Amino acid sequence: RRASALIWATNSASPNAVEVVRLLLEDGRCPVNARDGDGCTALWHACRHDRTDVARVLLLEAGADHTIASRLEQGTVKEAAAAPSYAA
Repeated sequence: RRASALIWATNSASPNAVEVVRLLLEDGRCPVNARDGDGCTALWHACRHDRTDVARVLLLEAGADHTIASRLEQGTVKEAAAAPSYAA
């Protein structure tokens, strides 16, 4: 469930979400491109929840793959970012 911890942190409205994401990634046991049950990555969730601060960490510091598509209607990160946001 390590991917779940990273995805939970990207969905968090906490002002400490960036630090939590960094800690999980630095630990080395949370793969940056791991997927949840819908095939969504932490980057997908960060974009969907308008967490640009978290998305920057995932992309620029951890090398997240922005081309991974989910199995949801808003499949790619670009589509997730363009969709109306909702509260975490």
